[in-house]
Amino acid sequence: MDGGHRIAKAYLLKMREVAAVQFRLNPEPDYVLAPEAPLPTEPRIPVPALSSDSQRDYYAMAVAADPSTVGYGPNRSRTGRMLPPSSLFLAGVPATGKSSFGNWLEEQKDYLHLDFDEEDIVQQQGFGQEQQLLWHQHQIEPLLQALIARHQPIVLTWGFAPHFLPTVTHMLPWGFVPIWFTAARDTARQAFIQRGRIDVKYFDQYMALMTPLEQEIIAVFGGHVLQPLQDDGTRLPFSAIYAQLLPWFV
Repeated sequence: MDGGHRIAKAYLLKMREVAAVQFRLNPEPDYVLAPEAPLPTEPRIPVPALSSDSQRDYYAMAVAADPSTVGYGPNRSRTGRMLPPSSLFLAGVPATGKSSFGNWLEEQKDYLHLDFDEEDIVQQQGFGQEQQLLWHQHQIEPLLQALIARHQPIVLTWGFAPHFLPTVTHMLPWGFVPIWFTAARDTARQAFIQRGRIDVKYFDQYMALMTPLEQEIIAVFGGHVLQPLQDDGTRLPFSAIYAQLLPWFV
C-alpha cells in the first residue's frame, strides 16, 4: 500500500510508529488530485514514460484488467465487488505449510481452498480457464467473479514468482487478508528436501529470486507475517496458526 494508506491504517490501529520501507518496485505511483477533481480513467503518467519495465508491465496488466481503477489506487476501486469476509491470500517461503494449512481451513472452517500451484486441482475445481487468463493474459476479473460466485470464504495459496508481484498487488484489494509464511532458509530447505517431491535446486532458484524482494512483499502484505515452521524444524498446530491470524480479520 502507499504511504497514505499505511499512515491511515496505523491511525486506525492506534499504532504509534510505522516502519519505513523502500520499494524496489513501485506498484502504483501516488497522485495528488484536488478534492473536486474527477477520477481519471487512464494513467496520469503515460505508459511509455514510466521508469522501469516492471512499471510498464504493471500498467499494461492493470488497464487490461479494469481501466476504471487505474490512476487512483486499487483500494479506491469503484466496483464495490468484494470477496466474502475472512478470505485469505496465503504465500511465502516454500515448504512452510501453505497448502497443508489451506487444506485444514477447507476441512475445519468451511473455506474453499484454491491451490494455485496445483494446476490440475484448480482445473477440477472449475477455475482452470480463469487461472489461464490470469497467468497468460493478465486478466484477473474473471477469477474475481468466479470466486465471488462461490459465496464462501476463499483461501488462495500460491508460491508466486517475482514477476507476478504486480498481479498479486492488484488482487489483494478484492477483500483478501494477505498472509506471508516465513521460515529460516536452512530449515525450510531441509523441509523441502524431506518432502521429496521436487529437486532442491528449484528451492534454491526460487529463494535466490524472492529473497531480495521479501521486505517489499511483506510491506505489500501489510506486515502480516507468520512463522509456522519453527527454527528447530517443528511446526505450529494449524489451530495455533489460525488463532494468530484472527486479529487481522478485523
